[in-house]
Amino acid sequence: MRAAAVASGLLLTAATLSGCASDEPATTSTSSPATAEPGDDLGKPWEFTGPDGRIGTLTFTDIAAVPADCLLDPLPTGHQALALRVELVNDTALELTEPGADMLRVNDTEGFSHDVKDALLEYTCKPQFPELTGAPTPGKAVGWTAFISPVATPTAVVYTPLVWAADASLDNFDVVRVEPNQIVVRLPQTISATPSPAPTPAVAPTTEPEPTTAEPAPTTRAAPAAAVPSEGQVCDIDSDTWATSSDGGQLRCAYAGNPTPKWVASLPYIGVREPGSPCRLGEAVADSPTGVPMVCVGTSGDGEWQPGP
Repeated sequence: MRAAAVASGLLLTAATLSGCASDEPATTSTSSPATAEPGDDLGKPWEFTGPDGRIGTLTFTDIAAVPADCLLDPLPTGHQALALRVELVNDTALELTEPGADMLRVNDTEGFSHDVKDALLEYTCKPQFPELTGAPTPGKAVGWTAFISPVATPTAVVYTPLVWAADASLDNFDVVRVEPNQIVVRLPQTISATPSPAPTPAVAPTTEPEPTTAEPAPTTRAAPAAAVPSEGQVCDIDSDTWATSSDGGQLRCAYAGNPTPKWVASLPYIGVREPGSPCRLGEAVADSPTGVPMVCVGTSGDGEWQPGP
């Protein structure tokens, strides 16, 4: 994942180039209707293009309030923990970066934008909000991104896309000019405390059939349930990061000395941590804000998070 290979400090440079909003009323991009009708933009696909054409699409399909007991850190007074379900599609070898807290802001009722922070979730709540990972290039990814909003009832979320150039690196901060360079996605007035259930298909009314001598219809076999990942099983490192085995153990997709990535046993995953921040040896693993796997290194009582293998 290209964004994960570039230090998080570069995001500030890219945000400046792409026109990150200030604490002024956010303006709706050209992709948003000029005269918006009351409602919200959940389920609406947003298309992003570059100098060479379409790059990909992003759709916010659902939003839910995250319960306070799902958070690793206490929720500040007046703030709200929210999770957005995202469908992200890359059409080319360029990567439309997943919308983490560094790509998002929220609008208050007066239209002013405010910064948000990452929400770190308890391990037991992760199945309720499966984390969004970077989509393959090309390819699709679906998942949730959780954040802390300083606005208790935001009216919209503002997303500023970031697309690194094909040759971007730590020594080359080149980004692709994207249109629109910002979208304002209206949110529903009421946000549920749990994700919305999948819609139930409508059932047509039945009528009493007339007697018939037709042979009974052949029976069909239900499709098998999706397999639960197990240690040693081959995985896709570009789309799979963390998983839970059938016995509740933590798994991570990694090469681990093999030419093919496989699921390997891992310490519990606790979310995002800043490189260099303190940690306890041997208790957990984490990701950096840019998606790089992190491990706790050092000595007992004096460990710090650093990029891991």
